[in-house]
Amino acid sequence: LDGTPDPHEVAGLLAQGEAVGVARGRLEFGPRALGHRSILLHAGDPGRAADLGQRLGREPFMPFAPVLQAESWDAAFVQPRAGIEAASREMVLALPARTGFAQAAPAGLHVDGTARPQVVEAAKDPWLHAVLQAFTARTGCPALVNTSFNRHREPIVNRAGEALEAGRQVGLDAVVVGSEIVR
Repeated sequence: LDGTPDPHEVAGLLAQGEAVGVARGRLEFGPRALGHRSILLHAGDPGRAADLGQRLGREPFMPFAPVLQAESWDAAFVQPRAGIEAASREMVLALPARTGFAQAAPAGLHVDGTARPQVVEAAKDPWLHAVLQAFTARTGCPALVNTSFNRHREPIVNRAGEALEAGRQVGLDAVVVGSEIVR
C-alpha cells in the first residue's frame, strides 16, 4: 500500500460527490481512521452522507467527523487551537462550529452544532493536506467527511484486497490503494 495517487485527481472525484475509500501506507493505531484507512466524502452534502451511513450499517444518530486543513481552523471553530493541537488531529474533541463552517460542511456536524474535527497539517500528512487544499479550491467547502474504512462493527480494512472488497460491498465510487485509484 505504498505510494499515493495525484491529490488533485482524488480531490476531483470528491468534488463531484463521489465516495472514496483510502487504503495507503501503514495501518493506523487506535480507534480512529485518520486518512490511511478512511472513507472520504464531500462534507457539504448531508443527503449523500446519510446514504453512506446507511450503506455502512451505521445508526442514523451516529455523526460523521470533518477533516480539514490546519489553516482553516480559525474560520471553522470558536475554540482556539493553541493547547489542543494533538487532540485536534485525532477526532477526540467535540467543539462548537462557527456558523459559516456549519453551513458549508453540514455533513460533518452533530445535531447540536458541534463537530469532532480532524485537523491535517501539511508537514504531518502532505498527501491528505494536498487533497483537502485541492478540494477546497474546487468547491469552496472547507472540509471532507472522514470515517473509518469499514462497515459498522467490522474491523477496519488492512490489506489492498480487503479495501477493494469492502469498497464493492459498500458501493464506494472509488478506492485509493497505495498509488492507484480503482473505480
